[in-house]
Amino acid sequence: MRAPRAPGLVAKFNPLIVTSILATVLGMGALTVRGEIAANFQQLLSDGAALASMVSQNSEYALYTENREALQQVASGLGAYPSVAYVRFADRNGRSLLERAFRSVGLPPLEHHDRTVKGTAATFEEFRDRLEGSGYLDVLVPVHGAEEGGEASLFPDAPARPSSEIIGFVQLGLSQEGIRQRLDPLLPHAAASATICVLFGVAATILLTRKITSPIRSLVAATRAVAEGRLDPTISLESRDELHELGTSFSGM
Repeated sequence: MRAPRAPGLVAKFNPLIVTSILATVLGMGALTVRGEIAANFQQLLSDGAALASMVSQNSEYALYTENREALQQVASGLGAYPSVAYVRFADRNGRSLLERAFRSVGLPPLEHHDRTVKGTAATFEEFRDRLEGSGYLDVLVPVHGAEEGGEASLFPDAPARPSSEIIGFVQLGLSQEGIRQRLDPLLPHAAASATICVLFGVAATILLTRKITSPIRSLVAATRAVAEGRLDPTISLESRDELHELGTSFSGM
């Protein structure tokens, strides 16, 4: 019995090349999306740290005097920032003076985080809300006392204190929902580009394999003719590569 015929060159090359194209396109797409997420995350973190630092400067005296009405005014101004989910003002001991949530999210406890925002005094940590499942950044910034003499010129009756003294904390929550919203328009374009690349690669693969296997089929037909005793087969190859040289040598033989 004749052994089963092994898969031909087309059956071997096409899946291999198509798989390589798919892996390359998907890998590049994943790296692009990952880089975009990382860039948006870093931008959100930098903006949040800058905003928290600005809030800490504006609320310095209100925290020192524990003026909740003044803190409420500062908190109200944060409602204009879509990414801000909540804010908490606490004294130096971590006791909450004012809390305000701009989204339906549970405020996490005030904790000193290990990760810091480069170039700032802010620390941060990521967490997910148990009810919504949405991702948030919890940013904590210490509030230092005013420089010596600066407060006295504005409030002569205020007691003097060292400028390095921590008088409280500003805890700011930032929603990561904006990152997903900015990625939504990117994903269809990335998918369309990937589809075009795959289709172009598959078409090029099919044409290339046909160009390679067609001369080989001609040579196979010629060898069969010689095996059957017909010594006048004609081999016509349009290529000008090694296959053409092989066909010419075979014809001469």
